[in-house]
Amino acid sequence: MSGRQLENHDYGLLKNATRKLVQLAGGLEKAARKTRVQKSALASYYDPDSMFFIPVDVVADLEASNGELPVTQALALSRGLYLQQVKREHDSEADNLPERLGEVASDVGEVFRNVGIALAREGQITPKLATECRTAIHDTMSELAALEILVNEKSRTR
Repeated sequence: MSGRQLENHDYGLLKNATRKLVQLAGGLEKAARKTRVQKSALASYYDPDSMFFIPVDVVADLEASNGELPVTQALALSRGLYLQQVKREHDSEADNLPERLGEVASDVGEVFRNVGIALAREGQITPKLATECRTAIHDTMSELAALEILVNEKSRTR
């Protein structure tokens, strides 16, 4: 018995997210300069054949440096949670609640439409399709979260 608690697929998602984190940092050399570990260690953290995973403080350093959270999001997803960083625009156009409601509703409909079309075309959810779907879904969920923030802000101003 290995003592592992998650499915191999979940560990694979963490490895892939680690690769993305290093890429976002500008590659191995630049990522190594932003944290306490060397290039060879960083490379082993996303190598699917390596038993080593990236330490949490290294994740924190690189995610803070990059402004994106691929490893944190992958870890949350592996536990059945969804974590989305909300990029909130602060301008008068973005604060127009009726307009934002329409835009978000349109975007949600477009995601359903595109996923349905892609699924009909492919016949199954391929890794490429899954990546495309996740990107569109994450973008839309971020818009929904920003809309919730806007609704909360508007309810406090009355």
